[in-house]
Formats: sequence, structure tokens, C-alpha cells
Amino acid sequence: MRRISIVSTLATAVLAVVPLTATPAAAGPPTWARVAGSSGNDAASFVAVDPGTGDVHVVGVAQNPADNYDDLFLVSYQRSGAPLPTRVWDAPGTTPSAERPAGSAVDPATGTLYVALTTYPDGADPNGVLLSFRRDGRLNWVRVVDQPDGALIELSDLAHDPVTGNVYLSGHASKLDAAARAMTIAYDSEGRLLWQRTVGDGRSYAYTDTASVDPARGIVYTAGYGRGLVLLWAYSAAGEPLWSASAEAAEADELPGMALDRRSGTVFLRGTPADTGQGYFISAFSPSGDSLWRRLEDSGAGRSSAMDVDSRSGTVFVSRRLEAASGDGDIETRGYAATTGAPRWRQRYAGPAHSDDFSGVLTVDSKRGVLYVTGSTHGSGLPENGAAITVAYSVSGQQLRVDTYAGENGVRPAGAAVDPIRGLLAVTGTHYVGLAGSDDVSTLAYPPAR
Repeated sequence: MRRISIVSTLATAVLAVVPLTATPAAAGPPTWARVAGSSGNDAASFVAVDPGTGDVHVVGVAQNPADNYDDLFLVSYQRSGAPLPTRVWDAPGTTPSAERPAGSAVDPATGTLYVALTTYPDGADPNGVLLSFRRDGRLNWVRVVDQPDGALIELSDLAHDPVTGNVYLSGHASKLDAAARAMTIAYDSEGRLLWQRTVGDGRSYAYTDTASVDPARGIVYTAGYGRGLVLLWAYSAAGEPLWSASAEAAEADELPGMALDRRSGTVFLRGTPADTGQGYFISAFSPSGDSLWRRLEDSGAGRSSAMDVDSRSGTVFVSRRLEAASGDGDIETRGYAATTGAPRWRQRYAGPAHSDDFSGVLTVDSKRGVLYVTGSTHGSGLPENGAAITVAYSVSGQQLRVDTYAGENGVRPAGAAVDPIRGLLAVTGTHYVGLAGSDDVSTLAYPPAR
């Protein structure tokens, strides 16, 4: 078992960043649209917006032509759409490695961009890496997650505390002779390791898939899966274990979701029941770990894909692909009262071609009372790879706008983020070029829905 030592290796990539010229597949053209890519196949993973400047940062992977492995890809734009320097990061050394982004976040005070990833060296064990970039795109520092007992590390998410500036990572540690253990790791804004916690006895596996932080109460949450259950762990900002909870038996092949109501401190978990494999459940917990309510939605075929919460209206939102009688799917979105779980509204979107649609990301603009549901749509008149679609609702369930964009040969969205100050909606996804070229990364910016 070989450990890797990583030092900062960063290059300014020579990548194409040009306006997209394809006509939108439906009403709602973006304010601006850009595509960036290397000479190989590229893919988008996440997007984040700097509230201070309105800059849009897209994280993904770019295929390295030298070894055909994926390197970390970072492309940024000013809020006007003007491109900023693009970066590609590859773990140093002579051994080729593939990088897989796990999460990103922007510090609203400094504009620092944090990116978590797992690097997979050829013939060696994977390990977790945290990168810090300055507002101007220059690399601040690189940190490699400590490997407890020589275990391999894989990261799954990143959360940033805007009050303390600390960064929290979720993931798992595993060894060939033991089951995976859930991990939570904390760094300060300078990259100093604050604490690292693992959960699990090595006999039954436990994974963490998502992370969140409650700045007002100083609580760090990670959620994952283990022993057939959806699991939730709560830590103090100093790393002290506060409490843990389990929701219920859930499908092992589905990543659980977590959302946090920053006003009340209530944390919500979602998953797919293991006994049916369809529908979804939501479980709500207080900041002290008390179970508040649970709701099961088992009507119709379709698992939940995203969840978010609006603290101002006190509404929890869940979206999913709901299968129709024809076998195609529609995008169903529901709103629930955050305090009780009582249903508030339900909307079903069938897409412009009334064909197969998939939900993927929920984004809430609390300031303007808007929920954005981003996914993909397919059907007649659209490219084979489908188009990116965003349906905007008021937080009370009124449909406000539909934005559809197909690019050259289809766009599959991977992430969406809202500028909380200006209301700009940024959507990123993989931009399919077709047989004549390699896939790139597209970024779209839409004005506020209201």
C-alpha cells in the first residue's frame, strides 16, 4: 500500500472559452452562455458563485491528453460572462492519476474558493485533497487528508462555515481487511488541520455522503449510509461528538440527501425506503437530535433526487423523476411545512416535448422567494443527449419560468447556484459536441425569475 505526497502543481490551462451559439430549445434564453474545454473529453461537476463579486466558478474534470486521465478543471467567469483565467490541477509525480471532485464552496468574505477532491494514482491508493484558491484564481495551498492506519481516503462533500471560515469534509476511510469507516475532517481557512473523526468498528461499513454546517449554533453535520440505514452525525465546531441518529432502512445504491434550515436549526434527511425501492421519506431532527417528524411519499414510481429548504417561508422542497404510464418520466416537485411535514403544494412538469425528464438539483433564492429545479429533458426536436432545463417556482408553488438550453448536441446539467445578492442563476453541465469533437463544459447565466 503506497502513500502519495502531494505538493502544489497548478497550470494555467490553454482552453477554449467561447460563446455558445446554439439556439435555445425553448423560451428563456440565458443572459450569457459559455463553453470551455480542453482537447479531450471534459465534464462539469459543481458551480459556485462569489457573493462579493458575482464571479461564477465551475469545477469539473478535463481529460489529460498525455495519459487520458482526468485532471481537476476550474473555469471562472465574471458576472458579465467575461472569462477569467482557467486552471487545471493534476497530482504531481510521474504516476498518472485521475482526479474526482467532491465539492466546492466560496467564502463570501474573502472570495476564497475551496475544492475537495479524491485523487486516484495509477497503481496506488486514493486519497483526499483540499485545495484553496484566491479570489484572483491563484492557488493558496494544498492539503492532503491524513491516512489513519494507512487507510485509503475517498471524499464525498465539502461544507464551509462563513462565520469561522472553517472547511469541513465528509468521506470514508477503508482498508482491504476492514469495512469502510465514515470520516469528518475540519480545516481552518489557512489549511491547518483542526480535527478528524472516524465512525465505525471496521466490521460493518459506514459512509458519509454529504456535509453541512449550522454557523449560528456551531454544529457540523455529516450524513451517509451504514448498516442498511440512513445515518446522521452531529459534531461541535471543535470536533466533539454531540449526537447521532438513524432515519430508517434505505436503498444502499442511493446517496441520502440532507438539508438544513438555518433559521430554526432543523436538519432534514431524505432517502428511498428499502422495502419498496420507490418513493421517498423525509425525517426531521432538532439541533439537539430529537426526532421531530417523518413523512413517507410512496405514491408513484420514482426516487427523490434533490432536497432543499427555504428558511424564510419555512418550506422543505423535494424533487424527483416521476414515471408516467408511458414509461417516460416527468419532474415532480413538492413543498412541505418545515415545522410539521404537512404538504403545501405539488407541481408536475412534463417537459416541452412531453417525453423523458429528470430532476437533478434544487436551488433556493430565499431573498426573492424562488425555487429553481434544474434537470434534463428529452424528446422530439431535442438532441439525443437532451437539453438542460430549469423550472422556476415561487416558494408557494407558482410556476414562474422555464429555461431550456440544448447547446450544440445536448447539455446535461451537473450543478446550479444562485448569487444571493444579485439573484443571477448559474447552471453548469457537460456540453456534448458529437462524433466530430470532444465534450466540453458549458455554463449558463439566467436573470432572477422575479
